[in-house]
Amino acid sequence: MGYSRYDPAGQGRPAWNAGKKVGAKRALKPKQIWAIRFFLDREGRRRAPAHGRRLLVVGLLMDIVAAALMLIPVLLPAATAAGIDPLHFIVFMTASLAVGLATPPVGTCLFATAYVSRLPMERIALAALPFYAINITMLAVIAAFPEIVLWPAEWLN
Repeated sequence: MGYSRYDPAGQGRPAWNAGKKVGAKRALKPKQIWAIRFFLDREGRRRAPAHGRRLLVVGLLMDIVAAALMLIPVLLPAATAAGIDPLHFIVFMTASLAVGLATPPVGTCLFATAYVSRLPMERIALAALPFYAINITMLAVIAAFPEIVLWPAEWLN
């Protein structure tokens, strides 16, 4: 396994632990402990589905701009401390929150579409079910394969 943005030492450990001896004792800051608990499971694997669901719920209940303004300053340092690339996290977070724009109960885009088309919101929500499935699938792909997001940025450098 070679060099990657997530594992700079190429040793199969998260970036926050790269270059350290396995089992070495060191004091963790509360911010690092929170980041590890939020983004990593007990074995050190990233738990993207867990925080993806949390972001999806936030997107269902809040507008994307308000949620991003509140969550990015809190979650971005935690994500980078857990070894997640900042670009990948921002793209994943934006995509998760954007799904909520068109999903009930708040669904700002649903209300706008219902108003313009003069159709009931329930009918539009049912017609949009296949698109919800596609969006959730794309979120899973983005979470599972960060190279999809990171490759264009690396190509531009």
